[in-house]
Amino acid sequence: MKFKLLLFLPFIICGYGFLPVSFRFDKTAINNPNTLLIRHQECGCPCPSAYIKQGQIIIPQDIQNKYSNIDKKEINIIGRDPFEPYDPELAMKDIMVSGKVIGVDTVLCDQSGCEVVPVFKVGKWSVADYYPRLWTHGRMFLITFFVSVLLSAVIALIFVVTTIRKVVRRKVQPS
Repeated sequence: MKFKLLLFLPFIICGYGFLPVSFRFDKTAINNPNTLLIRHQECGCPCPSAYIKQGQIIIPQDIQNKYSNIDKKEINIIGRDPFEPYDPELAMKDIMVSGKVIGVDTVLCDQSGCEVVPVFKVGKWSVADYYPRLWTHGRMFLITFFVSVLLSAVIALIFVVTTIRKVVRRKVQPS
């Protein structure tokens, strides 16, 4: 009996791999201060880690007074960084983050001045659309997932074949 229960393990691993990273995505949360809809920023030069697509960032007054040229459309992320480790697929998704501004970071300085962006400490984050968990656990889980997919297909095929054989045998046996 325990062996039969082990046959469900590949199906459970496949199910877990296809689960989304986050189930809850509340579009109305964007109206809350320091809840932002962001996207990863990629560029060849020094640049902030994300740009703000939507939401209101609250920068403490002492930081605003000290850095009047602070950029309010880009942020550097620390804390629960959704882009660490870097995943190119996740970098193209809209991500909702909530947290607070804890400081500033200088991105680039030249003769005209310095580009200063807020440092945003992320408390929690969620992906705006479907993104499967199998991409977030690294290479070992990915290999385990694909082996489970193959085993699941084989187990399902064996189950279908044995069921068809049982049905055919019942019809062939005289009553």
